[in-house]
Amino acid sequence: MRLRNFFWLLLLLVSSTAWPHGQVNDYEEDVEAMYVAYYGRPADPDGVTYWSERLEAENGDLNEIIDAFGNSDEYRDRFGELDNTALVNNVFQQLFGRDADEAGLAFYTGQLDAGEASLASIALDVYNGALGTDRLTVVNKITIAHAFTDAIEDLSLGYNDAEIAEGMSLLAAIDQSRDSVVDADNRLAAYFSLSDETDCSGFESSFDRIQSIIFEGYNCTNSACHSSANPGGPSGQLDLTAGNAYEALFRVEAAASLAEPQQLVYPGEQAFSFLYHKLAAATLGTELIAGGGTPMPVGSEPLSEEHLEALRLWIRGGAPETGDVDEVATLLGCRLPTRPQANKIAPPEPPAAGEGVQFVSGPWTVEANSENEVCYATYYDLDQVPGALPDEARTACEGGIFQDYDGDCFAINSQILTQDAQSHHSIIDVYVGATPVDDPSWGEWQCLNGPSAGTPCDPTQIGVPVAQGGADCGGERYVCGTPAKRAIACTGWGADDQAFRGISMGGSQTPISETIYYEGVYNLLPTRGVIIWNSHGFNLTDESTTIEQYNNLRFAGQDEREHRARAIFDVRNIFVADVPPFQERTYCSTYRLPRGTRLTDLGSHAHERGVLWQTWLPPNEPCSIDDCEPNDRPAEYVSRIYNDPLVLPFDPPLEYDSTNNDERTLKSCVTYANGTEEYPDLLKRNSTSVGSTCYGAAYCVGGDNQGAFCGDDDSVCGDGGSCDACPVVGGFTTEDEMFLPLGTFYKIDP
Repeated sequence: MRLRNFFWLLLLLVSSTAWPHGQVNDYEEDVEAMYVAYYGRPADPDGVTYWSERLEAENGDLNEIIDAFGNSDEYRDRFGELDNTALVNNVFQQLFGRDADEAGLAFYTGQLDAGEASLASIALDVYNGALGTDRLTVVNKITIAHAFTDAIEDLSLGYNDAEIAEGMSLLAAIDQSRDSVVDADNRLAAYFSLSDETDCSGFESSFDRIQSIIFEGYNCTNSACHSSANPGGPSGQLDLTAGNAYEALFRVEAAASLAEPQQLVYPGEQAFSFLYHKLAAATLGTELIAGGGTPMPVGSEPLSEEHLEALRLWIRGGAPETGDVDEVATLLGCRLPTRPQANKIAPPEPPAAGEGVQFVSGPWTVEANSENEVCYATYYDLDQVPGALPDEARTACEGGIFQDYDGDCFAINSQILTQDAQSHHSIIDVYVGATPVDDPSWGEWQCLNGPSAGTPCDPTQIGVPVAQGGADCGGERYVCGTPAKRAIACTGWGADDQAFRGISMGGSQTPISETIYYEGVYNLLPTRGVIIWNSHGFNLTDESTTIEQYNNLRFAGQDEREHRARAIFDVRNIFVADVPPFQERTYCSTYRLPRGTRLTDLGSHAHERGVLWQTWLPPNEPCSIDDCEPNDRPAEYVSRIYNDPLVLPFDPPLEYDSTNNDERTLKSCVTYANGTEEYPDLLKRNSTSVGSTCYGAAYCVGGDNQGAFCGDDDSVCGDGGSCDACPVVGGFTTEDEMFLPLGTFYKIDP
């Protein structure tokens, strides 16, 4: 067996909160929004190209181009006779289809009257500040505006007075409702004589689109294939016809004689979904596992890469039968994207009795259009649950971390963590320090969900109904816990010593994370303890949702325990980054493995500006962060994607028994880019940074003195410049940086 994911993970990552628009980049979205807000019409293709290129040249700074954008013949012809009150009110009408509220009208008109802001900058401010139904309306208008602009470009049409009038009329009829978008799309299709093939308004869900465009469109449901009409029964015992396909796929084990059993669709993870592998084998040329048969579809063209990606995203979103998964529609060729929905993953079944245990987090709420990182606690005691822990899995605890713990431990050798798709990271620890369960630092214990939600409970009285003062909130997945509290890395929450008395129970930044230790390798957990759930989630939708986690652990019997699992979790230089604006810096350090190491994998953790991670296997000369440089030879481990870093497994494990330190030394280097020519969009800016700022130590962006230190004084930067660029330093948010080498190994006596 091999380790398929990390058991120890620090995943403090943040996601963009921009509305996703299929293949449209952020600059094009900004430009389209400005045309809607300022001119009340869709952008023309040449305008999108020109202004998005200007934005890219200005590192995305709309303030650098916004006045030039507004000073046009079109503006003077259409709005030149309006007074300032009418101009401001017109912006609200074009964006939201309503007049400005009294306070907003007075504020923005006052800015115009005093020359403190231009109408274009006000339009941008109003757009960025849209909330509630206003936000829904403007998102709907921009969706249709994109489609209109694309139609002009794809059909090589002119954009004259007639097209402008039609575009304005389309946008004016759109409100916050989805029906208004569909109506506008139908009008758009009729106006441009677009093909009905891209009209997906008749589909009610992402799965409906997949059923029609993939299963039926690639001829998988004909009578000689995956159909009940096949005289010999559906091929592979799989009926993909409408009304039957979902039940035949979702968490159904493949009928093929696979070397390792797989479900056809495993919600949350395409790597565990046999259907995806069969289709990807034809599209991407990937190999099927032993017993996997031939790629699909048979006798038809392979799925396009876009259609395969749509299927992957649907699976990653929990493979819902109803509702939409973002980007699926546009990848399948539909004209309009669907509105983002909060996708949840159906809870997995717990391990069979005696084979393992499932720990349930209970839900915490992520409000609409928000992001949060929280900590909360639950409690377990396997000794209070008859038959939960077999004797062969019970063992004595080992290590100084258990010095304040007086109970037994249990051994595990595999884990599957399932969490809702809105989760950005999960870090799960078990506390084994001296702080008692009823200490106020954990919060007030109560039922987190179920019919008794909010009712006080005693977490130590397992099996006793909450009505009688116990921990049973009414069902296996109704949880007695403490309310979620906002806390970055649980700082300022919980026991004072939890950072030193916490044992990892898992973690991940993906919906599904599976850990399988090598044969004979195991880990230990206490039979009772407070579970600390550190969860970071985001919700890009307009409805509140919850995030829940299900942590399935498999027991390791006595004959399965030979070597204790160990982790590389090198935090010595975690916050070393100090990168001035418009610069790139590389930091390196070494890590010495103990003699007898059997290295099973390597990984890494950086944040958004960590554009290149390299790790070299031994031999390496030990060096410190102050005098370390990258090697001349190619690195064995290379990762360039910060929020999906490479996990490099070694099977069999790499052996390091030498007495020579160099022969057991790893070297890791990370390169951070802060707005360099190659990565201009990674410039950290005070005006857009979330979670951290320049703290009065900013540099000039644009103007005559770009790159000069300006503190917080725009005048230093000259005409057209702003004091807005920040250094990138070490910290917890994605606007800050981390340098964290990761890995897993076990040790033998050399």
